[in-house]
Amino acid sequence: MAQKDISQVKSEYSSQWMQIPEVQAVGIGLCDGQPCIKVYASVPENILKDRIPASIEGYKVCLEVTDKVTLRPER
Repeated sequence: MAQKDISQVKSEYSSQWMQIPEVQAVGIGLCDGQPCIKVYASVPENILKDRIPASIEGYKVCLEVTDKVTLRPER
């Protein structure tokens, strides 16, 4: 059976992760040159390590600390 597309995996899990108050955003990027799911949070990785897995469905999950994210209005 073929591995799911990373976009599909992100879509399946991002709403669950976004319910965690410290999570600011979820996206797709590169980790060590390979596609990965990036979770941007307002706290260090060690605080969320029990709630966000290191990998999911064959893709690495990378936690990155960021300031609060606010959406800009569309132009």
